[in-house]
Amino acid sequence: MTVPDEIRELIRRHNARDTPKQRERARRQEWREEEDMKKREAARRRAHEAARSREHEAARKKEYEAARWREYEAGLRAAEYERKNCAARDANVGSSRARRADYYQSRGSSRQERSRSPASTPPRRSSTMSRTKDRRGSDAIGVRDQRESTAGVRSDGRSWYQNRHGDYKLY
Repeated sequence: MTVPDEIRELIRRHNARDTPKQRERARRQEWREEEDMKKREAARRRAHEAARSREHEAARKKEYEAARWREYEAGLRAAEYERKNCAARDANVGSSRARRADYYQSRGSSRQERSRSPASTPPRRSSTMSRTKDRRGSDAIGVRDQRESTAGVRSDGRSWYQNRHGDYKLY
């Protein structure tokens, strides 16, 4: 007895169909591949993040070093400026002292005479002086007036004045 073609086709299709075991195996294989892909993606993402954080850390370190260097250079510049300024000021002080000494010697008065003079003792500030107002109407007295009104020379030759707070300043 010959098997009709339709039945033969049905049998072929039935045999080609996966068995439940085969289907389960295929499903597990697919799941494993998906999991592997997820792991690879996560590892790639972690590596990328680590690289980014390393770059970020390096950039921060570089910026920090640059800031420290700028700070150091600014300190050097300030020290240099201070050194020059102090040298210039000291030179000036010396020369102004010498000029003062020359002036007093030319007038014929010695330091001892000056130290006995009333100008070397700081005068008391009068209450009216502190209340005098300048043109702008403020209570501040101009430094020149202030120095003229409350100033003198010490026995060691240094000049002094009293500022508006009543402090004695040497110059």
